[in-house]
Order: sequence, then structure tokens, then C-alpha cells
Amino acid sequence: MKSSLYLTVQEQLRRFVAGELTLDAFRDWFTPATWDVDNASADDARELCYEIEHRLAEFTNGDWDEQELKLLLRPFGERRSEAASA
Repeated sequence: MKSSLYLTVQEQLRRFVAGELTLDAFRDWFTPATWDVDNASADDARELCYEIEHRLAEFTNGDWDEQELKLLLRPFGERRSEAASA
């Protein structure tokens, strides 16, 4: 079963990719919500947050435009059943 933080991050990411949240709004939520992910979270949430942080850093570096960023992040926001991910 996925951790609460994982599911929350996944939902907020899905909202950003769908255009319900701006990139700034997502970042404003993501940064404080995951600030202590290294110490306080399950492995699944930690790995998800690292993947998102990595893509955001690449975007900030100019590697991607916002549409490309959304395409790269989309798979992380998709809900998968536990059976499919096992």
C-alpha cells in the first residue's frame, strides 16, 4: 500500500499535469510538503519526490519547457493498482 504522502504528492502532481494547478502553485505546495521527506517518509514517497525534484531542476536549468515537463511528470501522477506495480 502506498504511503499517505505518496498519494498526496501524486494527486497534486496529477492536478498540475492536468492544468488544474499552475507550476508556481504546484511548487509552492510541493516544497514545504516534502521538505523533510528524507527523514519522515516511506521509501515510496521519497523516491517519488526525488524524481519530481530532479525533473523540476532540469526544467529550471532550461532543459525542458513547461509542456515537456508535464509530459515527463505525467507517468508519476498516474494511479496504478498495487497488483500492477508489484
